[in-house]
Amino acid sequence: MSLMMSAGLVATLLAQGSGADLIAKHTASLQEAKHLKATFTVANLPAAPVEYTLEFAKPGQLRIETPTMIYLSDGKTYIEYDKGRNEYVVNQGDAKKMLESINSDEFAAWAAFFLPEQFKGVKAPALGKKISMKGTSVQEVVITSDSKQTTLFIDTKEGVARGGEFKVAKGGITVTTLVIANSLELSDTTADLAVFSMATLPSNAKKVEVSASDLSKWYYNLDEGLKVAKATNRMVFLDFNASWCGPCQMYKRNVFPTSEFQAMGKYFVFVDIDTDEQSGLAQQWGVRGIPDLRFLKPDGTEVHKVVGYMGMALIAEMNKAAQMGGLK
Repeated sequence: MSLMMSAGLVATLLAQGSGADLIAKHTASLQEAKHLKATFTVANLPAAPVEYTLEFAKPGQLRIETPTMIYLSDGKTYIEYDKGRNEYVVNQGDAKKMLESINSDEFAAWAAFFLPEQFKGVKAPALGKKISMKGTSVQEVVITSDSKQTTLFIDTKEGVARGGEFKVAKGGITVTTLVIANSLELSDTTADLAVFSMATLPSNAKKVEVSASDLSKWYYNLDEGLKVAKATNRMVFLDFNASWCGPCQMYKRNVFPTSEFQAMGKYFVFVDIDTDEQSGLAQQWGVRGIPDLRFLKPDGTEVHKVVGYMGMALIAEMNKAAQMGGLK
């Protein structure tokens, strides 16, 4: 049985509503549903779009499949399976916890199914253009913050997003992700719970266990560090430095070898970037002076930054960043 209001009534509300009204209707539609299934494309522009599938079920089940990953939650644990490595990581928590942990724009158009407070406190959403998307009439609703612009494509008949465009300013450039649904089904039917089981993974998949030595390991490639962070439910500690930089070397001599710093490996994957060897990356992140220390979520979102040498006071900043990233 469909949970959608009659097409005529929804169309009337959409025609009369503000951006805030449309966001409220979108959230309510997702919250009222027990089951959501979608196929959609994701394009990190200018790259070509790739196919994704998504299935959500109340109270806390989830399955998302991308070209490289499968995300699963049975309501008690959530699993991140890397197809290329044939490895998976098990974390404690339901689908809501998983979405908060991943925090990806690729799924944000429908995150309110589990996260009713997703748009709480945003500045007044603005109405954009009315456009046709794969034969469906949609109304753009634009939400703008200091570093991000989110545009949801709200179906003018059904009142729920058919996708979105997400623009994030990062290091002087704007990264755009475009998400468009090919099919979208909301209902109050009960889902087949077998869909969310780890049994759907390959039988030879290997579980990743994080050892003490892994927690103190340094990486020298940011993409690799972000991948490890996502696989182990940690953040990234990104150290922009150079061999000729005195304060940078003081960190390496006086702070990084300490037990206090290495204990932070339970929260952070450590990434060392030499700005002479990787000048393009430093420029991309807007590095002006070093040492420049960034604290990133696994999706690459920066939550905190420290510039200059502060000795062991850095540990307090790391704890602050871990709290900002939701790890403490």
